[in-house]
Amino acid sequence: MLINTKEKLLLCKRIFPYPFLLLLFFSQKTQAFQVDSINFNMSLGQFHKHKFANTDSAKYYLEKMDILSQNDLRSTYRYRYYVTSGGWGLVKREIPKAVESYKKALELANQLKNNEFIVKSKFNLGSAYGEMGDYHKAVTLFKEVESALDRVKGDYTLFSNQFRANMVQFYFTTKDIPTAFRYSDQMKSNLKSYDDSTMYYMSRLQLLNSAKRYTETVDLGEEALQKLRKSDLHFLYQTHALLGMANTELSNYKKAFKNLFKARDLSIKLGIESEVIENSLGLLYMKTRNYKNATIHFKRLIELSEKHAKQGSKISALENLAQIAKKEGNYAEALRFMEQYIILSDSLLGLEKIKAIQDAEARYELKDKEKTIEQQKEVNALQEALLKEGNQRRAVLIRFLFCSALLAAALWFFCRRTTRINRQLVVQRNQIESHAAELKSANVMRDKLFAIISHDLRSPISSLVQSLEQNESVKPLNNLMFALNNVQLILDNLLKWAQMQLSTRPFHFKEVYPVSQLNCVVNQFQPELNQKQIQVLTEYKYTGTVWADEESLLIILRNILSNAVKFTGENGLIRLTLDKKDGQVCLVVRDSGVGMNTEELEGLFVYPEPQSGTMGEKGTGLGMSLTKDLIVNMGGNIMVKSRPGVGTSVELTLPLSPDY
Repeated sequence: MLINTKEKLLLCKRIFPYPFLLLLFFSQKTQAFQVDSINFNMSLGQFHKHKFANTDSAKYYLEKMDILSQNDLRSTYRYRYYVTSGGWGLVKREIPKAVESYKKALELANQLKNNEFIVKSKFNLGSAYGEMGDYHKAVTLFKEVESALDRVKGDYTLFSNQFRANMVQFYFTTKDIPTAFRYSDQMKSNLKSYDDSTMYYMSRLQLLNSAKRYTETVDLGEEALQKLRKSDLHFLYQTHALLGMANTELSNYKKAFKNLFKARDLSIKLGIESEVIENSLGLLYMKTRNYKNATIHFKRLIELSEKHAKQGSKISALENLAQIAKKEGNYAEALRFMEQYIILSDSLLGLEKIKAIQDAEARYELKDKEKTIEQQKEVNALQEALLKEGNQRRAVLIRFLFCSALLAAALWFFCRRTTRINRQLVVQRNQIESHAAELKSANVMRDKLFAIISHDLRSPISSLVQSLEQNESVKPLNNLMFALNNVQLILDNLLKWAQMQLSTRPFHFKEVYPVSQLNCVVNQFQPELNQKQIQVLTEYKYTGTVWADEESLLIILRNILSNAVKFTGENGLIRLTLDKKDGQVCLVVRDSGVGMNTEELEGLFVYPEPQSGTMGEKGTGLGMSLTKDLIVNMGGNIMVKSRPGVGTSVELTLPLSPDY
């Protein structure tokens, strides 16, 4: 049937825009999943600006970073949020929350396969464990970080020195001074930039001063002052402060005053209210017996400690003020400071005990959370699998839409070509229709002739067969029975074939019991079976119904069993198997007959040349071709296997009843 040209063009115009509209939709959808990097970076900057000065504002910007990064849970922005959240937990002294955030950062870093993120996440998590007092886990992670640093180059240099600087502080805290100095020596051998040098100087000076190696502290501090930039006020402040404390211990009071006053001036420029400077100046004035100035600085230290809620500094200041009052002979004042010192010390001891209990509770809470996290990981793995499947589906859909667009373009191109070809086909179509009408008329007459002949011959032969079957005493008529059965089967085949050709809808589907029909067909061929002494073995594992045309199924079974009997010699074997498999009924007929070669097997269903049976039985060659047409029209299938001299196996599959 030819398609109208205008209809084709209209169809192309209607179909063509939709693939591109869908592609545009998915493109916009993808953009919606991207993180707003500008707002995220702005929120991160505001968080760092307020995290010490205004905790409420810092918390607000941290929550905003959380919301922004949720648009893409597998991005570097989400990783940076987890790292920032972990740092916020350390600032707020909420160590379990910090550990949880750093764990999520490490998990995401592994998913992103970013080596830099993995190394830094392990370092952050180890630092959090160290703050909690779980030094075993901390050291384990630090060793993994150190192993990674030994393998990487380039961009990791700065971080490697930062890592070793923290290791110096960590091992000093755990009283492992030799290990702390080992990491400090590693820093010295890895100075490749100005930033490397500043980290080394600050870390080494603090370690030397804490280890009471004051002479080395002074020498290194003087070297640092020569190399530090004048603009690095913070580093200069720390260096002068450490030099002041070291010179005080070495009784270099003039240098000590110079360093501490310089440090105080720098702290004022930086806007830092330094308790360390006030305490160091107080101690220096005490050593030089300038008790008046010492008292001023210690009282200033008390004000700062109360302002910053640092009880340790206040206790130290009260103890020193008590000693100054005692040396000045002001015993009442000394007693008052000492009483405050004792009360505050006892209070601090109680707070330390409470903190120890809280730390223990925090560790227990962390272990409980770790179990929860492991369970959550399993859920996340499932969600990730679902997400991956969704991504794959989207990819398939996009490819499908792209192919649709190409197909639409190709359709538009071929529409024009089809129009030209249609004109040429019009003349040919008229000629073909004329010939087809003539052939159709001839075929109808032929099929009607076959139907009339087979129908008229079928009835009297059927009557004759029934009469012979009822007369059991007529034994010499076996050969006549064989011939009549064969003729009846041929006529049934011709009639059914003619009905199919005439399109008279010969199929009437209903529930049919195949076992009953098999037994009926076997009984019908019993004389031939007895004459050839062929044994029939049955194995009916399924005795239910199939959805088929009863008459057509009977013809199929008769054709197959007729061939099995025809080509099986004396004392042969025929096996019938009925079973249910893969939602269908499977019937297998195996015989031990002569079999077929490959060429015969390939031409079995295309009107082969008739062949005689083992006792000269005749056929038309129509049976197996008709059998295949019938089984296919009933929704089934047929498969034949055969080997010469071994036998043939015919396997039929039929649909189950709809209500089964």
